[in-house]
Amino acid sequence: MIEENDVVKVDLRGLPDEIDFASMTAKIKSQKNNTANTWQKNRSSFRKFTDLFPGDLAKNIVRIYLALNDINTRDYDKERTDDFKYPDKFDLQYEEKFFEIKSSIEKYNSDMAVIINNRNFIIYRGKELKDIIIQVFFIFSDENGKTFLNDLEKCEEKDFKEKYDIQSEDDFIELFIKYSPSTYILGFVLSKDIDPTK
Repeated sequence: MIEENDVVKVDLRGLPDEIDFASMTAKIKSQKNNTANTWQKNRSSFRKFTDLFPGDLAKNIVRIYLALNDINTRDYDKERTDDFKYPDKFDLQYEEKFFEIKSSIEKYNSDMAVIINNRNFIIYRGKELKDIIIQVFFIFSDENGKTFLNDLEKCEEKDFKEKYDIQSEDDFIELFIKYSPSTYILGFVLSKDIDPTK
């Protein structure tokens, strides 16, 4: 059972290089045809970017956190040689273990106890599991942030861009960091402990 003191809080404003790297990788991936339309069909490149950026940033945050704890991992995006033509083989690797980093944007509640008790690790049935799955949450900082993150999901792209005067992916990133300035590494699960029938 995860307790509140197990959760690692990371201030995004102190990681400009990792934000820039996530921006770069998400921009490239959002232009590729191999990026899956998972729960949204026929996404524009901007919508792909807004889905990809938090995931790539979450992966970077976990990599930095592990490195600060003397666990130096391989980051597939840092060493790939396929010009992003193919899906990622893994997020991170340490020795013989492969990590998958799952990111979620919390739009309803910023109370960590509620999130711990009511949110789950994202596991897709039928998808190959990596050895270790780590869940990261981006949580709004105030009511304006809550509105922004809800609008991100619910508004049509044109309306969302107009409401927040978003002209580019960089504008989106600036607002995303403003309204969700911290991220939380909630915990991890080992693939061997997951019941594939549930």
